[in-house]
Amino acid sequence: MRRGNNHDSAIWDWFIVKRVAALLVIFLAAPTLAFGQTSGSDAEGSQEPSTKALHGGILPLRDFGGDLSSRANLLGDWGGLRTDLAKKGIRFRGWLTPNVQSVADGGSQDDTAFGASGDFWAALDFHRMGVIPGGLLVMRAEFDVGKSVTKSAGTIMAPNYNSILPVSGEIDRDFVSLTSLYYTQFLGEKFGVWFGRSDTHHNANLGEFAGLNPQVGNTQFQNLALTGIPVMPVSQPYVSSLGAGVFARPTKDLSLAAMVMDSREASARSGLDDFGRDWNAFFAVNLQHRLGDLPGGQLLGYSYSWNGDYTKLESSQLKNLIFGTPLASEDKTWAVIYSFWQYVQVFDGDTSKPINLKDGRADHRGWGVFLMAGLADEDTNPVQWSLAGGIGGRGILPSRPNDSFGIGYFVLDLKAGVVANLIGLKSTEQGAELYYEAEITPWFHITPDLQVVDPALSASDTAVIFGLRTNINF
Repeated sequence: MRRGNNHDSAIWDWFIVKRVAALLVIFLAAPTLAFGQTSGSDAEGSQEPSTKALHGGILPLRDFGGDLSSRANLLGDWGGLRTDLAKKGIRFRGWLTPNVQSVADGGSQDDTAFGASGDFWAALDFHRMGVIPGGLLVMRAEFDVGKSVTKSAGTIMAPNYNSILPVSGEIDRDFVSLTSLYYTQFLGEKFGVWFGRSDTHHNANLGEFAGLNPQVGNTQFQNLALTGIPVMPVSQPYVSSLGAGVFARPTKDLSLAAMVMDSREASARSGLDDFGRDWNAFFAVNLQHRLGDLPGGQLLGYSYSWNGDYTKLESSQLKNLIFGTPLASEDKTWAVIYSFWQYVQVFDGDTSKPINLKDGRADHRGWGVFLMAGLADEDTNPVQWSLAGGIGGRGILPSRPNDSFGIGYFVLDLKAGVVANLIGLKSTEQGAELYYEAEITPWFHITPDLQVVDPALSASDTAVIFGLRTNINF
C-alpha cells in the first residue's frame, strides 16, 4: 500500500523537498564567485573547458573547418557561419545512427530489423554572449524510427539501446521527444546548479570504456546491460523528467552531484501534470585516479525514491492476480550503483590530465578494463543485482589510431518466486558483446557488433545477434 497519505510521511517528504529547495535558493542567491574559466563539462562531449579554450565562454570553441575527409562534422563550417555563431554563444550539433540487427540463431524466432535514431543538441552560452555570467541553456531532442529485434531475441535487456529510448511506452513505436531543456548556472569555477527537464542518461558519465555518456548508443556497446546499470530504472526516471540539482568539482579529479527529480518517466509527456507527486533523489561521487601514470576512475551513486507506487514482488501477490484485487505496493525504493574503469596500457598522450568521460570514446590510444555493478531493493525491483565488465580501448592497430573496440560480459539476478515461475522467468539473464568501431572519416563511423545472450525467458533459446551500426555526426 502507498503511505503517501500518512501524515508523518507527508511531513517528512515535504521536509526533504523544502531542504533541497532551500539549498538551491542559497546557491542562487549567493554572490557570484569570480567566474573565470568554469570547470563544468561540455554538453557536446568535446574537451573540458579550459583557460585556453573558453575565451570568455562556458563551452570551448570547436574547429568546424577542414575538408570532407578530415573535418569532425559532415556539414562543416558553413563558410565560417558556424564558427561565427559559436563565438556569439550559439551552438548546435546533430547525430544520425542507422542500425541493422539480425537474430541469426536462438531467441524466440529468427528476425532481421532495421531502425534509426537521431539527436539534435543546441545550447545558448549566455556567458559568452555577455548576457548572464555563468549561464547556459541546453536543449536535446531525440527520435527513434523503424523496428528492433528486442521481441525476437526474447531477452529482458534490449540488444540495441537506441531502439527503446527515449521511452515511448511501446516497443518499435516511431517516436520523437524533447528529452532535455534545462538551465545551468555556474556560480564559480567549482560550483553550479541546474533546473528544468533533464535527460538522466545523456548527462551521465559512468566510465571511459562503457556506460552512459552523451554519446551512449551511438558509440561503444549497444546492449542495454552494457550501456547502463539495469537496477536503476525502477527508482529513477529512465531518461527524461523535471527536476533540479547542484554539482561541484572541488579538485580536477573529484566531482560531486545531487539532484531531486519527479520519479516518473516523462519522455512521452510534458511532465507538468501532477508534478511533484512522486520524487527521486540521486547522489553521486565521481573520482579519477592514477595507478602509476595510468588513468582510472570510480563512480558511486545512490538513488532513493519516495511517494511512489512500486509493486511488491512477493509470492503472496499471486492471489491478488487470481482474484483481480489491487496489487500490494510500497511507496519507497532504492538502488546503489558502482562503476570502475582503468587504463592498463597507453600508447600516447599526456596521462596526467583528467579524462573526458563525455565524448563516448577512449581519450588515449591504448586499452583498459571496466566494471559496472548495481544493487537494488529486493521488495520492489525485479533486477536484484547486476554486474558487467570487460575491456575496451582505441587505436590498438597503429595504422588505425581512431578505431575503437570493446568486449563485455553481463549478468542480471532476477527476483525469484511463484509469479516469476508462472510467466517463465529464469533467475538470471547473461550475455556477451563484441564490437569494433571503425572510423571512415571523423564524422562517419561503422560498427560491426556480435552479441550472444542467454535470455531470462525460459521459452527463448540462447540468442546469437549480429549487428551493423553507422554513426554520422553533423
